[in-house]
Amino acid sequence: MTWTVKDIHGNTTTAQQTVTVDDSRLPVVTITLPKSEANLDETVSVPLTLVSSNQIDISAQPTFTARVRYNNTLLLPVGASQSVTFDGNDAIMEIIGKITQSAQILATVNFKVMLGNADRTPLVLDTITIENQSGLRVNKTNGEILIKDLCRSGDTVRLFKRVAPATLVAIRPNPAGASADIDFVLSESGCTSLTITDLKGQPVLTVWEADATLGNYTQRLNSLGLSDGEYFLQLRTPNELFTSKLIIRK
Repeated sequence: MTWTVKDIHGNTTTAQQTVTVDDSRLPVVTITLPKSEANLDETVSVPLTLVSSNQIDISAQPTFTARVRYNNTLLLPVGASQSVTFDGNDAIMEIIGKITQSAQILATVNFKVMLGNADRTPLVLDTITIENQSGLRVNKTNGEILIKDLCRSGDTVRLFKRVAPATLVAIRPNPAGASADIDFVLSESGCTSLTITDLKGQPVLTVWEADATLGNYTQRLNSLGLSDGEYFLQLRTPNELFTSKLIIRK
């Protein structure tokens, strides 16, 4: 800290003082996300773990809010009640709960592993806040999920990269009203389905299912039975799964 003092003659003097802040009384938490491996179509459990905490009143059972970022093309939440927002190919899941112990599993989220635009996804703790804990310091260890059963040849990994919905799955219009048209292209023959799921990954409507052949398709979605909100549209072929965000706004 620096002071400048001027006397009556206009002369100035500068003085410095070092102030040491004792941060041992500030709240601190150590949070980890796991590193794990999984196969395609498996359901993987991701725990958000409070490894340790200090200077937090556990008896008050404070509420925490954590935001975890992951690759939306690889992981689909299953049975989760948390809200999810999107940032490009990333999804940010908000997790809210209570801290009841100085070390505990704060939450466990299940994801279905999908074929996406990479062979792994980081699990990043973007932020965490705890009520009534100003000056909170967070020590964090981010995680990762690696997909095992991909076709690898040397350093090359076979991936299906989801392209923009306008070139692969076009929803017209999106947001959709009482109905919409879904355009898609099939590059293989076999059992194929169009399904609407909620943000938890639970199916809410089968739009179309058939033993289809290669070609261009357009299917009509009747959304009168769906509540306004955000959904996923899934196109499943014998060997691929394509996912696109769908908004219903009647």
